[in-house]
Parts: sequence; structure tokens; C-alpha cells
Amino acid sequence: MSSGNLSFLEKIKVEFQRIVTLNVLRSLGESNLTDIDAMLESLSHYSAIECLKVRASIDFRKASLKEIFATLMKCWHNDLVDITELTKPGDNVVQFITLFMKRYELLELLEALREVSSNRRILTHFPFIGEWLLERLASVESTQHLISVLREYRSVPAMMVADALMLSSEGSIHELNVDSLRDSVLEEYWRRIMSVANSIWPKVKFDKCLRNLKLIDELELRVRRAFLEDKEVSAELPKLPSKISEVIEGSDPLETDFIIATLRYATCVDEMAFSPLSHDVTIAYMVAKEYEAFLLSSFIKSQALGLGKYFLDEVLSRWLNAYGKVTGK
Repeated sequence: MSSGNLSFLEKIKVEFQRIVTLNVLRSLGESNLTDIDAMLESLSHYSAIECLKVRASIDFRKASLKEIFATLMKCWHNDLVDITELTKPGDNVVQFITLFMKRYELLELLEALREVSSNRRILTHFPFIGEWLLERLASVESTQHLISVLREYRSVPAMMVADALMLSSEGSIHELNVDSLRDSVLEEYWRRIMSVANSIWPKVKFDKCLRNLKLIDELELRVRRAFLEDKEVSAELPKLPSKISEVIEGSDPLETDFIIATLRYATCVDEMAFSPLSHDVTIAYMVAKEYEAFLLSSFIKSQALGLGKYFLDEVLSRWLNAYGKVTGK
């Protein structure tokens, strides 16, 4: 292992201890703290809270849940970029991290195109996409114009979508088949990230985690489509392990976000708890930080609205219930 990779992994191992977990929030729920500022102060030694207090400018009372989640995600994204610049891991590791972190921008870009195609304007706020691109997307009329805008923006997700659009027939943006585009783009995204992962070493359960994440990504897409189209969810689950199928089938649609986030966490981070020092730490750290962003955004928003301890306990109960269903613990 190169000295850069070793330094990177050792730093990530340390940073792992500064992640807010479900157990941390359970302890917080047992306290008498209900004021948002007091709650954040009690967690100030965790890196996510440190970022929110020092670097992020956001009014939790006015911000949406989605905006709080995006802010937390960007915090650890920036932290990880700083760590790679400091420790200098291999180029393949940096490339993998970059692709992994671009997933939410890619998903938001595809949803923004759905709005442009169907509504002729963008109605939703997409915090992972720059305002420059959103303004131009709202005015595109043809597929060729869209490709031009995406290539000018030049982000990894924008270039992936532009490449996929090159294979489609020319026409009006309002004739764009976004479902088909999404399927092809996500297939290419997972092909690329798995190709890069093949060059990463040492690792133990890294590849298994990545395959599970791809499976859960596909699961989420199929389940959400089933809910929207009022189809039987069970028909969308034939490729999944029976344990995961049982969890999804036995869940209420309102639990979907909790279950999906927990599946991603449990099938990677819990599985890698006792892995030796390897790049298992790299992917486990990123999945754990994503889960932390889900946890904290739901807690912060509920308390910022002044909903009190009852609602805090309700949010905690939903997360604990999801974890119990997924892990059987």
C-alpha cells in the first residue's frame, strides 16, 4: 500500500469516530434538550455539527428538509476533498470518491429534466445543482440545445447525461423519455464506478458493499415507481434477497425513506465493522456520512420547527424501527 493511501485510510479511520450515529441520537432523545441550539451545542464535537456551526450558513427554521440534508452532504464532501488533498491517496481512489459523491447531483439532474419535460419549467429546488445550470435548463427547447447546455456546464453528471442523450433521437425536450434516460444513465454510472473500484486495493468487503448499493439503488427506483403507479410492490422485488423483500413488503410507503437509507447503511457499514485497515474504510465512511445526513436532517428540522420532545421521540422511533426491521436487532 502506498504511503498516500495509508495516510488517507488512517485519517478516515479517525474521522469515523466523529460521525453522529443512531445511538448518539438515542442518547440525545433521552436528555431533556429540545431547543435546537442547545442540541447542536451538545453535539458540537462531531464533524457535521462543527461544519454547520462554522462553515455552513443556513437558517434551519426556514430551510427545507431537503436543503438541510444537502448542506450536511456538502459538508462531508468538502471535508473528504480536503483529506484527499492533504494525504494524497492514489488517483483511482480520488476518482472513486468523486464518482460516489456525484450520485445526488446526477439524480437531481434527472429529476430536473423530468420537470422541464413535463411542466416546461422547474418547480422544485435542487440544492445539488448549480443555479447557472438550472436557469438554462428551464429555457431549453430541444434535445440538441440541452446537450449543448450540459456540455458547457461540464460536471461529471452533466457530461454523462449529455453522452446518453447523444444516443437518443433529436426532438423537442417535451418529448424526452426521462424514465428511459434515467435507466441508461444510472446503468452507465454504476458501470463506471464499479470499473474504478476494480483497481482499488487492498479491500475485503468493498466490492460486496458496492454491489449492495447498486441493488438498493435499483430497488428504490422500482419501489417508488410502484407506489406512484399504484402497483403491487411485491412485483418489483423478484431479484432481491428474500430478507430485503420481506422488509419492503412489510413496510408502509411513508417508511420508504427510512428503510432505504437504513438498508444502505446496514448492508455496508455494519458488515464492515471488523474489517482490517483497507479501503473498506473508504466506502464505509461515505455510506455512514450519508446515513448521518439523513438522521441529522430529520432531527434538526423537527426541532427547528419547535415541535417538541414528542415529535423528536417519534422521529427517533421511526429510525429505530427501520433499523430493527432491516437488521433484526
